[in-house]
Amino acid sequence: MKRFCPLIIVFILSAAFYVLTGFALPEEFSLFGAAEDDLYAMDDDDDELYVAETQIAALETDAEPEIPVVRPGVSQTDAPEADTAADAEDSAVPEAPEADETQETQEAEETEPEAEELPVVHPGENTVIEVAPLPYTIGPVEPDYFADALFIGDSRTVGLGEYCPELDANASFYAKVSLTVRQALDKPFVETAEGKKTVYEMLANDRQYGKIYIMLGINELGGGTNESFREDFREMIGRIRVLQPGAIIIVQGIMHVTGSKSARDPNINNERINGRNAALAELADPKMRIFYVDPNENLDDEEGNLRAELSFDDVHLKAASYGLWYEYLLGHGVIAGS
Repeated sequence: MKRFCPLIIVFILSAAFYVLTGFALPEEFSLFGAAEDDLYAMDDDDDELYVAETQIAALETDAEPEIPVVRPGVSQTDAPEADTAADAEDSAVPEAPEADETQETQEAEETEPEAEELPVVHPGENTVIEVAPLPYTIGPVEPDYFADALFIGDSRTVGLGEYCPELDANASFYAKVSLTVRQALDKPFVETAEGKKTVYEMLANDRQYGKIYIMLGINELGGGTNESFREDFREMIGRIRVLQPGAIIIVQGIMHVTGSKSARDPNINNERINGRNAALAELADPKMRIFYVDPNENLDDEEGNLRAELSFDDVHLKAASYGLWYEYLLGHGVIAGS
């Protein structure tokens, strides 16, 4: 027994040496055999797999991604908050810049139509630009003088166009039976390929005329006053002037009726016609290129009535009589001086 003591002492010291120096005893030198936990021991590869699976499990449960991602369709409340102020600014929708008043004014000025440069007459006002210094005279003219002329009127003007072929070959006519001053520009009666149009539409879109002759008033003798008639006529001229700024406007006196018609009709008589013609004469203003002429000078008898032999119904001219009206117009053209 004493012989084995030194060996036991050496063995104990060796075991202590291994414990103190961190060296594990080989399994075959284990005093207690394999530990129970060794049954579940893993090699290096198994250890790395375990760590990887542990990290994946953590990511799938509590871990949050380091970089916030906002996907289309995700609401602002569901999306992760931005980490920095810069991220927040990038994710925000930029607001539209406020409109600059100067820019708005400039754009408005660019889109507004240019001011009308042509002379304009406001209804009831003599505000047209003067046509100076050209003087105008009334005198004889040739038939081609009417090549740029337009005649506006009622049934009497209709007859002038129908029964005076020489004038009809040169001039244009916008005339209708029973036409009145108030209807003259706004009643659709001018026949076109697109249908009936108003004189106003035609003057706005048709050619520019050099002369515009007007005879209206016989159909409204039964109502209104001389003054109201004159102002209605003035308004019509003003509207025409806006559309035809270069035209000479020639107002013709209302043609008389025969003496017998005048004596028996309380409304359509020469006394009333003379009152209306006096009102029309007041509209004449050469500075505005508005002139007044009176064809009755070539159609009346000594008493100032329409000559009975010229009419078939005491109001309208016979076809052969229209030549006298045309003859008067040839002798009373409005001529611009030089």
